[in-house]
Amino acid sequence: MLCFDWDASTIIVLYWAETFVIGFYNIPKILFLKVPNPFFFLVIKLFVVIPLFTIIFGLIITIEGFYVLILYNIDFCLPQGTPQENLYHIDFPLSLYVSVACLFISHGISFIYNFFYKGERTQSTLLRQAQQPFERVGAILITFFLGIILNTVTSSPVGAFVILVLLKIFLDVKLHLRERKKNQAIPNDNKSI
Repeated sequence: MLCFDWDASTIIVLYWAETFVIGFYNIPKILFLKVPNPFFFLVIKLFVVIPLFTIIFGLIITIEGFYVLILYNIDFCLPQGTPQENLYHIDFPLSLYVSVACLFISHGISFIYNFFYKGERTQSTLLRQAQQPFERVGAILITFFLGIILNTVTSSPVGAFVILVLLKIFLDVKLHLRERKKNQAIPNDNKSI
């Protein structure tokens, strides 16, 4: 907003993209989670947990996406034409693509470092790992809706979205640290799901 000359809708789209990134990295976390009876749980992971997670998380992303693109009528220099034609011609700023790529890289580094190097794959359970991303997505949704409210009730959208971004950073750091603490506090005895 301040550095890239973004408007509020660009930030909302970035938060929407972060929801996708969080869900994307949770699938390999579920797959590589160390569990007892690896063959049995591999079948459970591949044919039950991952498909269910993908469907539920995909619905959240879809609903959030429709909310972003349709209900809030985000305008990224849409060309004239029918709504169906416009949907395929959204012109996002290059800095948004770079930011989404940075989200993928950042979450990827965190995944490799915390999950494999720090050993979180041995400290979690299958159920906890399948539920974990929903806390982070909750924080995104809270800041998403607060941002819309702040933008509506204040005369300065820049001030409102600076507060939104600071709140989002605060919630992300707090949830990230809580996530690390949870995964270190409860050792996996390889007897629980």
